Amino acid sequence: MSKIGVIGAGKWGSALAFALSEKNEVYISSRSPRDMKNFISMEDILKFEYLVIAIPTQQIASWLEENFIFSHQKVLVASKGIEATTGRFLNEIYSNHIPSSNIAFLSGPSFATEVMKSLPTALVVNSENEELM
Repeated sequence: MSKIGVIGAGKWGSALAFALSEKNEVYISSRSPRDMKNFISMEDILKFEYLVIAIPTQQIASWLEENFIFSHQKVLVASKGIEATTGRFLNEIYSNHIPSSNIAFLSGPSFATEVMKSLPTALVVNSENEELM
């Protein structure tokens, strides 16, 4: 059983935490405290070996600059889209903070409400490091 930290307590982050908690020990955090199961501080969650980042794409660059310190975590990016102000893709935003060997990207047609109901969904994980997939 792995210990996983989910960063982003919105609908998508909460749905992923729910799904991952079936076979893992999962904790969740966000920029503001929430009254929810397994919620811990950002400082504590960033110490985990496995992280899922599900924060809005438009906030990722500033969040990384202000909060993230790379300490060999394995990161699954669950955010979607392109940074509107610069046109950067997620891999470009993260490239200055996390080596490609430690990062994977989640994509696919899915809805948080369906994941929370344990309905079938199809997702794709992409990484340059085959061990992460």
